[in-house]
Amino acid sequence: MGSNESHLPIQAVYGNLVMLKYYCKACRGYALVVDNKLQCCGQPVKIETQRSRIKREAEAFYRRLGPPQKIKQKILRFQNYQCVYCGQSLRGKTGIEWDHFVCYAYSANNSEHNFVAACRLCNQLKGAMLFPTMREAQIYIRQKRLQKGLPVYDYFGGCYDAI
Repeated sequence: MGSNESHLPIQAVYGNLVMLKYYCKACRGYALVVDNKLQCCGQPVKIETQRSRIKREAEAFYRRLGPPQKIKQKILRFQNYQCVYCGQSLRGKTGIEWDHFVCYAYSANNSEHNFVAACRLCNQLKGAMLFPTMREAQIYIRQKRLQKGLPVYDYFGGCYDAI
């Protein structure tokens, strides 16, 4: 790392929480930033979001989980028992995969709002990719399915982007 990058701001990840840390020249160490002030000595800082490093400071409290049965049923009803990405019916299928929409590896988020029901193929096509909206994920996966000559179906489930 060059001298101009040695003290880049850090996006410190504490489980599911991300906080900014800046280098304090006076204290000669990194400190959390709260209300645009360094917590070590109260010096004001100008927030720069263009360049920073990401550093996991602490692991999430819990491990990767699937949703509880009650939440699975709620999600399936909301999605009209269809794969959220391709629209294929999931009724009577044991191969339903519970996808973390924002990948667990990035967010450690097991919240019920981060789960969607998907068919195995769509879950594999999505993998660890991040999408800003559900609609963009659906478009990407549908295009991949069409490129491979696989069918896509009409999706009549709830709209995740409106939530």
